Amino acid sequence: MDTERGATLLLLVAAGLLTALLLLPFRSAILGAILLAYLLQRPYRVLAPRIGDRPAALSLVVATVVVLVVPFVLLASAAVRGVRALYTVVEADGGGGVRALLRAVFRTDVDVGTSLRTLVENGTVGDLLQALLDAVGGLGQALVHLTVLLFLVYYFLRDGDDLLSWLGAVSPLPRSTQRDLLARADDLMYAVVVGNVAIAVVDGLLVGLGLFVVGFSDVLFWTVMCVFFAFIPHIGTTVVWIPASASLVVTGNVVPGVGLFVYGAAVVGSVDNVVRPFLGSPEVGLDPPLFVVGVFAGLAFFGVLGVFYGPIALAMTKIVFETLDVTTPSRTTDA
Repeated sequence: MDTERGATLLLLVAAGLLTALLLLPFRSAILGAILLAYLLQRPYRVLAPRIGDRPAALSLVVATVVVLVVPFVLLASAAVRGVRALYTVVEADGGGGVRALLRAVFRTDVDVGTSLRTLVENGTVGDLLQALLDAVGGLGQALVHLTVLLFLVYYFLRDGDDLLSWLGAVSPLPRSTQRDLLARADDLMYAVVVGNVAIAVVDGLLVGLGLFVVGFSDVLFWTVMCVFFAFIPHIGTTVVWIPASASLVVTGNVVPGVGLFVYGAAVVGSVDNVVRPFLGSPEVGLDPPLFVVGVFAGLAFFGVLGVFYGPIALAMTKIVFETLDVTTPSRTTDA
């Protein structure tokens, strides 16, 4: 029996390692699909009884494609239009515009022919072509990852309950412990993914609006930075609007500076108290140090998705230990 158990365990470990190695290159697509399926499960449960499981899942996948792909298409088309406009300006005077543009930028006369010959002789053109090929290859890889993500979202929506039932059946944990872990994981996912993201976006938009009103440049950049900083508890967007207010006051713009400070303290500072109850985001014991470490560790390990998965992983580890501590027979007996 011991030999049979050892062989079974070895086979399970080998199968698990092989599966992990196969899935590792697609970890971003898998993690993204889990997040999207979680966010879409509520609209799916509304649509599925009305139009059917498959049409509901397919409709939500199409909506996801529109939300994810259309902005990139619009940005690409804007970039193409910009390149065409630049080409028109440069060639407006019959080809002399190239030297005129370079003269205006570098404040000196640039011999275009000599410069191109130098680039070819130094191999820089080859490097640029290789970079272009790498970019095309990266685009193909991104399309593959997007395809995997969309297929997974479809099947997670349609068969997610069956997958959870199967995991529960093969898990050695008692049913009551499984239900407790799933309930707490659901609260945690909602708090991190829905509650904190919504609050961070609202915070960032409000700070961006304030910076725009007082006349700051690069408002879009600072808005994006504020959305990121808003994930840090007790600090948040203050690292942007407080220095911005101080800089306005120091440079003699006292009224805009004081106004921005009051706006940040009164309006931006109250977002958490107003938005969180509106969303119904539950409090699940996300300790601020745990959350901060989770955000930055998640970014280092998972990339952009680590903003969500870092805090979730650390908090879920804490929840698992707490749950097992309560349900372990020896501990409950001692209690």
